[in-house]
Amino acid sequence: MHANCCIGLQSKIYDLRIMMEDWRNYMSMPPSLKRYAALSWRVPQNCSLSLLSPLGMLMGWKQLKTAKM
Repeated sequence: MHANCCIGLQSKIYDLRIMMEDWRNYMSMPPSLKRYAALSWRVPQNCSLSLLSPLGMLMGWKQLKTAKM
């Protein structure tokens, strides 16, 4: 999970909750399954590295500006 890949605290909190749910699911598995199970980690929903591109930054700033209005 990257700290600088999205704009807005709400987006970060949302994606961190997704990651924590996946982690809790993993930790609740028996040790024997942890070794062999193919656990699927969900991708961030509100944050992405595409926001770091020039176009992504522009779109992210537009969303931030709209959210403040």
